[in-house]
Amino acid sequence: MNPIIAPFHLRTTLSAHRGPVLTVALSADGHRVVSGSADHTIRVWDATSGYQPETLPGIIDEVYAVALSADGQTLVSSSRDKRVRVWDLATKHVQYTLPGLTGAMQGIALSADGQTLATAGEQGQVTIWDLTVGQVRRTLVGHTRTIAYVALSEDGCILVSDSISTSERVKVWDGETGQERCTLGDLAIWEALALSADGQLLASGSEFTALEIWDLATGNRLHVLPAPVDTLCGLAFLDEHHTLLSGSEDGIITLWDLTTESEHHTFLTSPGGLRTLAISRDGRTLVTGEADGRLLVWQRV
Repeated sequence: MNPIIAPFHLRTTLSAHRGPVLTVALSADGHRVVSGSADHTIRVWDATSGYQPETLPGIIDEVYAVALSADGQTLVSSSRDKRVRVWDLATKHVQYTLPGLTGAMQGIALSADGQTLATAGEQGQVTIWDLTVGQVRRTLVGHTRTIAYVALSEDGCILVSDSISTSERVKVWDGETGQERCTLGDLAIWEALALSADGQLLASGSEFTALEIWDLATGNRLHVLPAPVDTLCGLAFLDEHHTLLSGSEDGIITLWDLTTESEHHTFLTSPGGLRTLAISRDGRTLVTGEADGRLLVWQRV
């Protein structure tokens, strides 16, 4: 096999967490990084300087998810204590905690402008919030089991949800009206979802199924790629609709050429250590969260 040249090089390593990094988010320009860990902390980093991070106050349990607005000023976090907090990162303090939640929210997704939030979890429903006033805009009912993943287009108009049940398909919703648009795929549990920036394509997959690309306008499957050999940690679109990035727990990052449905590049982060990943809007900065608590910041060549 010919050697494959990695399209990213390691720019810096960020170290402060004392437990596995479970979730990570980037600002659109890739300069601000927010990470949540099993060590009960959320840390805010400057990816360009690599200086020691600021730790957000008041977190007392494992952090499930973080979501960041495009400008890096509004953060939403979800943790095992069943609280979803909305943060102002200019002050590093909580603006408010979302009211009325009775279960942990495993899935959260934020629009690019930081005004629309989707939450989903143990209640089996998706709630869309208006963060300008901190109130529920609408509730989407259709799942019967815990929802593990939710994805929202940058403009908040398209929403995708996936439950932990093998008897339910992935649902695609109109984020403005709350109407279900279509369902996707076979009866399987996916480990990762990713929406393209324009909300037209969805990538899905797991260790046990192929990576699949879906046209959300029609609900049709466009591309099928080989399944990873280990648990899938994350997916992301690069170069509009031409390239998909996948990462799995064995530390392997793969870039897929969607025009040929073939592997284009691959590289190793850390063997057996990858837990989560995120990529900047311009596709030039990749951050991987590791089992040993490190964040690796990669720059696209």
